Amino acid sequence: MEDKMFSKDPRFKVAKREAWIGVGLVVINFLWWFGFAYGLSKGSPTEYTYILGFPAWFFYSCIGGLIIMSILITFVVKVFLKKSPLMKRFNQMKKQIKGDYDEFGDFATVIIFSFYHILCWNVDE
Repeated sequence: MEDKMFSKDPRFKVAKREAWIGVGLVVINFLWWFGFAYGLSKGSPTEYTYILGFPAWFFYSCIGGLIIMSILITFVVKVFLKKSPLMKRFNQMKKQIKGDYDEFGDFATVIIFSFYHILCWNVDE
């Protein structure tokens, strides 16, 4: 059964889509790493080819993978991910939380705000 709060808010649909994009990126990264690390590392180390002093399997799986995934992730973030209007909702929650957590003092409020602010640090109002 789906929660009504999640089904009404369109941001959750966007978040779900973006989460699946993230899972896809992880799968691509793992397949890249696994394919080169175990595909090229067969045989005796004396028969390995070396690139910049690294065995080819290591260079392509770790160094090449880092470069390729950084470019791919940058592309995906710029093209497929959307900014969500989280700060307006955050300000509404801030007023509600301040009233709900007064008995705990400012410490709980600071912890909750800090956690939420980390999640949406680059979103404009």
